[in-house]
Amino acid sequence: MKENPKVFISYAHDTEPFADKVLTFSNKLRLDGIDASIDQYEESPPEGWPRWMENQIRESDYVLVICTPTYLRKINESVKKSGKGVNWEIGIVYQHLYDAYGNNTKFIPIIFDEFSQDDTPIPLKGATFYFPDNSKSYGKLKNRLFGIKPTEKPPLGSIKPLAEKPRRKMFITSLIDIELWDKATWKGALFLFSKAHPPILAMLCEDKLAIQGVFHGWKRSLKDEDFFRDMKISLIEGDVPEEESGYYVFISTDMDEFIKRMEKDNSFDFEENFITVISRYQRMNPSPTSRNLEYFKKFYKEFGYCYIAPAYIKNKTKPIDAENIEWDLDYKIKFNNIAFRHIDDIQKHDLESVVSPKFKGRFK
Repeated sequence: MKENPKVFISYAHDTEPFADKVLTFSNKLRLDGIDASIDQYEESPPEGWPRWMENQIRESDYVLVICTPTYLRKINESVKKSGKGVNWEIGIVYQHLYDAYGNNTKFIPIIFDEFSQDDTPIPLKGATFYFPDNSKSYGKLKNRLFGIKPTEKPPLGSIKPLAEKPRRKMFITSLIDIELWDKATWKGALFLFSKAHPPILAMLCEDKLAIQGVFHGWKRSLKDEDFFRDMKISLIEGDVPEEESGYYVFISTDMDEFIKRMEKDNSFDFEENFITVISRYQRMNPSPTSRNLEYFKKFYKEFGYCYIAPAYIKNKTKPIDAENIEWDLDYKIKFNNIAFRHIDDIQKHDLESVVSPKFKGRFK
């Protein structure tokens, strides 16, 4: 269940009574623990209205689109005559949907009693509608915003074995959204450090939106914790046969934290079950004179933590250099779970054993 989900209400100004109704709707959401925001709460945002609207849509968990004939007309107008604010919002909404290839997890159509579903913009017609004037539908909307499923799907029954032998369950755990991570196309790691600030370890990727989505999911899982503890990053040095000189960056679930959570919930019998852990790793081949990893280790140990952040290649057709890399520190996460290891010290039961030449035959 989400704690105080953040929502932004997008609507077209029509009449004063309608604006009052939208305000009442927003106030009701806030009283119910939902961090709702509308332009009526602001007099003049310091960043200006266009940037304020863009920030609200980007930073909110959900955007509630109040579907009205006026809203739809402004979308369909070939010449924009009035209402610059809503036209700007509509443009941002459409761009988000376009960038997400039409996959809509953020924008929710809202229908008041005096309007109909015919007033819905085309990209939202396939989404679930909510009618806040109806108490039951409003309750469903609240559950959606808090992440409460209407009905829990029961587990599938076990297939009866042909022979009498015990069956074990396999649990799969991953802190990485595999679909988004693979779409991001991870290319390597970057380091940023200074004497005055904790160092930063960035994941350099090709797809900006995909790696932002990965980090957004990590940030949302933090809740009230300062550090992201559920994930572990290992920096593994040492020569490997048939590999260029360098080190591995290995990202995976922190199994100690995973086991603690499962034991706390009394939902896992480690004697009767298997665990499958999904990880990702990358071999880095810096120049022989590079001391970036050495400095990162030094400052990490001095500060006791670092930040992890996304970075992306601006132009995939050009060489990867400082001019062609953009850091996104808006998504940085405080992190203190980095292990500095050597390839020779990795043991058979370590997750990192997949990169060790001693154990690679086990995974073929």
